Amino acid sequence: MKKLLITLFAIATCLTAFGQMKTGLIYGPNHFYSLTAPDGWILDNVSGKRLGIQATFYPIKENWDNAEVKAYTYFVTVPNDITLDRYIQDDIDAFKKEHNAKATFVKDIKANDGNSFKVYYYTYPQADDTKHEYVAFVRCKTGVINITCTSYNKKALKEADDKFDSLVKSYLWMGDNVKIEDENDSDGDNDND
Repeated sequence: MKKLLITLFAIATCLTAFGQMKTGLIYGPNHFYSLTAPDGWILDNVSGKRLGIQATFYPIKENWDNAEVKAYTYFVTVPNDITLDRYIQDDIDAFKKEHNAKATFVKDIKANDGNSFKVYYYTYPQADDTKHEYVAFVRCKTGVINITCTSYNKKALKEADDKFDSLVKSYLWMGDNVKIEDENDSDGDNDND
């Protein structure tokens, strides 16, 4: 029954106008959650693969490579004794060391499922320009979910603030025990009968 519900959810949320995805299931070892692209944006689960990113988001008439503002999400397995505040501080420290980054707390965003994200604003130089990012963090049982909105244009990032908020609010944690079955194994017992 659970498999049927997940399948129906996936079909229902992926069918949108023009065949573009709005809602997607992000899953892998120790995580299973969904996000919905904000109005005027799409979810793309292919473009970020080369970077190890499970899902990317950007305006409908653009693509991952040329979008002025874009967002992405990923999951990091984190031991239970690491708090969210410690994880965030370690992330900030690493970016300061590697990229001469600066990070400041911006706000909390409460997702529709009741989880609360901490949002930070990062800036760091890259080549001849400066990258600007909003990064939202939430702790789950097995790790940390990161949702990032990024741009080289500070004004464009600020103008996309409502899109980022909408994306973060759409977050729905579904669990940490994911069983991925071979699509050819309809009874789930993997006995090749």
